[in-house]
Amino acid sequence: MRRKNPQNLTSRSERVIQHLVRKCGMSEHAAREAVGKQKGEGSDRPALTPDGLAIYEKAVKRVIRMAPYRAIFLLLPRTGLRIGEMVTMTWDRLDRARGVWIVVGKNSDVREVPVTRDTWKILDQYCAEYNPKSRSPHWVFPRWKGPDHVSTSRAGSAMRALRHDDKRLEALTPHVLRHTFATQKLHECASPEELRRVMGHRGKAVAMLYYHL
Repeated sequence: MRRKNPQNLTSRSERVIQHLVRKCGMSEHAAREAVGKQKGEGSDRPALTPDGLAIYEKAVKRVIRMAPYRAIFLLLPRTGLRIGEMVTMTWDRLDRARGVWIVVGKNSDVREVPVTRDTWKILDQYCAEYNPKSRSPHWVFPRWKGPDHVSTSRAGSAMRALRHDDKRLEALTPHVLRHTFATQKLHECASPEELRRVMGHRGKAVAMLYYHL
């Protein structure tokens, strides 16, 4: 687990600029434009390392028996969605032709999140096992009984089971999985502006906090 580490945003942005130039092949001018001016201080957003993510996914497959929650937990670090956004996902927001999920976030803001073939595969496996459309024509993750979607509180209980199963996951939360997605994308050279749109953030400074350099 990458831990919180308070840092000066100005010095952090310089490290990010060097990352964008040296690893991602951006010009220094373009990198500085992408990062913008950063002032003040901020703390790293805690995220799973690649090894930690592998440990997490093995625990999910071993511990979580209910198909909707198992799928949700595998999808969270692949999409960067908040837990509330995931459990309330509806079929009409999944655009397979364009390869995006349309997400309604905070303050009813709407954004598009590109998803990979691996993400669709997880969803397809979940559908084959659970047949969610037979339970609800609307919700992607319907309850076993009743017309509503699964609850965030039950998701929280399932995540506590993961933390109990493996002490290496003791700091795990749904938001850590969201941070893990963001950190991975930035280290793979997604631009801060692209990540800001995908995550649904309004300011540039937040994206800086996902870098672990």
